[in-house]
Amino acid sequence: MQTRLHQLRTALHLTREEFSTGAGINPKTYTNYECGRTRPSDAVIHSICSRYSVSKEWLCTGRGEMLPHKVDEEKLTEWTKALFTDEKASFQQRFALMMADLDPDGWAVLAEILDKLTV
Repeated sequence: MQTRLHQLRTALHLTREEFSTGAGINPKTYTNYECGRTRPSDAVIHSICSRYSVSKEWLCTGRGEMLPHKVDEEKLTEWTKALFTDEKASFQQRFALMMADLDPDGWAVLAEILDKLTV
């Protein structure tokens, strides 16, 4: 688990202190987990998984994806950043602005169109 804790922390670009504080763990205690001197309790594992949206199965066993819920969020974040940096993204910018102005009825119409396109 120590290797996976290190992998998770570095994937999140956090220092040991930032990571441990964010999960409600004493920084010295967390260092002991990451160095393999002690193993985190189930409560600590739950806290880490909840705070950082990490898969408990991955953290405990190494199986599955590290951040299964982050994959879609990362795609959306990258796309949103590209909207404002890519000069060729004028259609995407117009589309995103249109979506920002949708009311619930507009979202329903868009959902119907999407359903038809993905069949």
